[in-house]
Amino acid sequence: MRTRFSNIWNDKIIYIIYATIFLNSVFANVLSFYLSGNTNDNTRFLISWGIILLLDLCIGVKFVKLFLDKKDIRKYCMKKALLPMVFMISILAAIIISGFSNYAIKTFVLFGLYCVPAFFVAIILITENSMEQFFDAFRSVGFILMPYMVIYSIRYLNAKLVDNLQDFGGISYLSIGYAAFIIISFCMGDLYLKLRKGKVKKYDIYFDIIICAFYSSVATLSGSRGVLVVFCIWIVAFSVNMLIRKCKERILIAALVLCLCSMGITTVWSVIHESAGINRTLYLIDEVKNGELEKAISSGEGKEILEEIENKAESESGFRSIVEENKKEVDNSEKEEVIKSISNGSMARVYLYKLAFIEANKTIIWGKGPLGYQLKYETYPHNIILEIMADYGYVVMVIVCIALVLLLINFIKCSKNNIIYDALIIVSVGQAVRMMLSASLYDDAYLIWILVFLLDAIKNNQKETNVENMNI
Repeated sequence: MRTRFSNIWNDKIIYIIYATIFLNSVFANVLSFYLSGNTNDNTRFLISWGIILLLDLCIGVKFVKLFLDKKDIRKYCMKKALLPMVFMISILAAIIISGFSNYAIKTFVLFGLYCVPAFFVAIILITENSMEQFFDAFRSVGFILMPYMVIYSIRYLNAKLVDNLQDFGGISYLSIGYAAFIIISFCMGDLYLKLRKGKVKKYDIYFDIIICAFYSSVATLSGSRGVLVVFCIWIVAFSVNMLIRKCKERILIAALVLCLCSMGITTVWSVIHESAGINRTLYLIDEVKNGELEKAISSGEGKEILEEIENKAESESGFRSIVEENKKEVDNSEKEEVIKSISNGSMARVYLYKLAFIEANKTIIWGKGPLGYQLKYETYPHNIILEIMADYGYVVMVIVCIALVLLLINFIKCSKNNIIYDALIIVSVGQAVRMMLSASLYDDAYLIWILVFLLDAIKNNQKETNVENMNI
């Protein structure tokens, strides 16, 4: 009995735990919802954070065991340890510079809870050569979350007002949308791996397709414009990759078509019934048609609000609080439209981007320093490249961009002979778009995780080059 449980743990459960690193907050809150209904915020908080700590502990124990038992993992980890250390030192520097600001300390804690376990998982997967099991685990994660997502979908299908799109069970519509997308992309990656390798079980195919179709509907219902943009770009990139690789597997094409059909049916149904989620998603089109975006970007009122946010942020409580204060004190209809677009519409990100350029232009070479943008505005620019620019200056941003391009080129070269890397490209295209729309530089688990694989590809490429030289 003990041996059987040990086998199940090593073959299934531990990989499900690994798979939660990109959506651990959502996963923990959903489990809390199953246990308590999340009717009390304090109870939900205790249960969900307890689950996150437990999941991190399982990953940490597994990593330490492997670190002590295997010499190769120790060597590999020591080589790659510089990656999380750079982030940790930056955040620690921000804590000291800010006089032990609560915001900086919170960021350090989040990095430890989300990013360090992601680094551990990447090291484990590479050294144990177990990426296939990792991809496979997302199907199980999808089924675990499915009852909650069904309840969520029914609730949002019947929501008529955008104001009703509030947290459900302690989870925001944005978190639900991105969690759905992560599950879809990894399940499609799993299907891609199995079909290309010829290791196909019928029930695996059916379950992957069911998960992808269902979560396509959930992502569409989430009401997040960012999720919709990421999803659409990912579908295009996935299709292009299939064409380049001359992938003719009909099942994969059918799965992709089914995802599109699920999105289309959900959209049509939601439009007919005036569902709040789809109305919020399509509000961007109305903003463009009515000229609200143009007013917010280039109008005198827009520039006035931007200057006010930038000037007040040092002494007041951050970007969102200043916007809310402006909402109460609005003195003309033009300004009211701009405020509405920033607080409820699509302009918040544009203003956050503009503020990143303003901060970078003040100190072109050095930037504001580690976590500087977030400490001032108490939010992040929602774009990791712009956050690097604001915090570390234009020079560092250019160096980082060049390094990333070189790493990506090398990774793509390696993917021609490595189907795991090929599947990772499928997943990472969508994540790269998300990082340009919704990610923070200092606590994004996927960023740390994928950087380990990008660096690992350098070693693999060198091995292949050496083999070719020996053959010559």
